[in-house]
Parts: sequence; structure tokens; C-alpha cells
Amino acid sequence: MIKAVKRVLILTGRPVYFVLSQAALGLALLSHAISQWDKKRKKTKVIYRSFNFPKLKFPRLTLPKFEFPSVGPTFKLKELRFTLLELKVLSRIKKTAGRLSKKIRARKFKPTLRLVLPVCLLLFLMIAFYFYILRGLPSPKELDAREPEVSTKIYDRNGNLLYKIYKDQNRSIVPLTQIPIHVRLATLAAEDAEFYSHPGFSIRGIFRAVVQDLQTDSIQGGSTITQQLVKNTLLTPEKTITRKIKELILSIEVEANYTKDQILEMYLNEVSYGGTAYGIQEASESYFGKDVGSLDLAEAALLAG
Repeated sequence: MIKAVKRVLILTGRPVYFVLSQAALGLALLSHAISQWDKKRKKTKVIYRSFNFPKLKFPRLTLPKFEFPSVGPTFKLKELRFTLLELKVLSRIKKTAGRLSKKIRARKFKPTLRLVLPVCLLLFLMIAFYFYILRGLPSPKELDAREPEVSTKIYDRNGNLLYKIYKDQNRSIVPLTQIPIHVRLATLAAEDAEFYSHPGFSIRGIFRAVVQDLQTDSIQGGSTITQQLVKNTLLTPEKTITRKIKELILSIEVEANYTKDQILEMYLNEVSYGGTAYGIQEASESYFGKDVGSLDLAEAALLAG
């Protein structure tokens, strides 16, 4: 029985023993190869480190020294030794430079003429504008200094009006606060709808007046309330282009010195409403027999239109 077991172990163990023996042999060979490779690597490192490259030495090069002639108080023209050809070249260069300088001066002179002529023309126009337009132009401050013609009123002891004494203009001054708003708006709608937005003149009004002037060969309106105030108080009523230009300039100055309400108040107290009635107060009394504060919308529209 024991012999049979041993025989079985021997038969079954032979492949295992063979595999194990081959594995052990392979490991031994691998370790031997690794040790040999490591030795070779260390030898090559030592050889590489111990190897010294030869040092190369190059000879030093010395550059030649150049000496230039010093230009100082002892400098002599003879040392230059110009040849005849060089002198000719220099003379030609000098002549060419002179010609170029003359051409450049001539070219510079032409633009100056182009600039001087417009400047002279502009100065001439400014002088003519001053003598024909600005000279003698009244100041807008004269609106405060002037005393408009006002009617003299005589009342009895009970406060009833007896007489009005006036020469050509029947006028009574009233402040703007006593004039109803619908009376002001009716005047603005009829005379100058852009009164509170323009600077004293209306571009649309001027354009419309120019078109009418070309069609009818006469000077038409187109004036704003400010321009009408200037025409009635500071200028003459003549219809000329010169007077129109003065009116435009003064209107801008009046707008710069007075408020819109002040201008409207002066206009409503100055404008003519036909006949001897001047100012909104006397117009209301002349046409409707009532104070301006009592006017209704229809009456205000009739006076404005």
C-alpha cells in the first residue's frame, strides 16, 4: 500500500517538479543577466566622468589703431586737399540749393496771398457792417428809460371819468398780471405762436417772409412779438433790408436782457389796435367799453385778430 502511494506521488509530481525547476533556473539566469548589465553601466559612467575634453586656446587679435585728424583751432584748409572735381561738385550743389530755396520761397508766398485776400475781404465786410448796421444802433436798455405816451385822465369827486387828454396815442399802462390768460393766448396765437420758444426771431417766419417778398417784390412781415416791439419802440417803421437786420440784432439783445413775460407786457401796452387806441387796456375800453380784465374769449380773439 505504501509503495503504491509513493509511486502515485512520483508520477504526479514529475511535471510539477519540472516546472518548478525550470522557473528556478530562469530566475537564476535573469538575476545573473541583471548583475552583468549593472556592472557594465557603472563602468561606462566612470569612463564618461573621467574623460576630460582638451581646452582650446585661441590667439588674441589686436586691431590696428586709426588716427583721425583733429579739427581744432590748428585745423588748416590745406589738409583737406580738395580736388578740382570735388570743387566743381560743391559749386553745383550750392547753385542747386539756391534755386530750390527760391522755388520754396515762391511756393510759400502763394499760400500767403490766398490767405491774405480772404482776410482782407472779411475785414472790409466787418467794417462795412459796422458803419452801415451797428453804428448808431440803439441800446435795448432804452426800453426801461423811455416814457411811453400815456393819456391824462380827469375824474370827478365820485371817481367817475370825465375827460381823457392825449395827443395822438390813447394809452393806459396795465401790468401783465391784470391781463387775463385767454387774452394773452389769443394774442400769441394770432401774432407769434412760438414766442416762448424762439430766441427773438423765427426761422419759419423769416423764410415765409422771404418767399412772399420774392413773389410780391415788397418787404413783408414775418416778425415776432419781440421784433414788433423793437420796431415800434427803438427803430423807425421804414421797410428796408438794413432796418430788418437792425431789428433782428436788437431782438436778440432784448431777449438776452428781458424775460418773456416782460417783453409780452411791453408789447401789449405798446401795440396799436387801430385809430388812437394803443395798448390792450384802451382797446378794450374803446371797442367794448369795459376793462381788459372783463374781456371774454370771443372779445379777446377779435382784438388779437
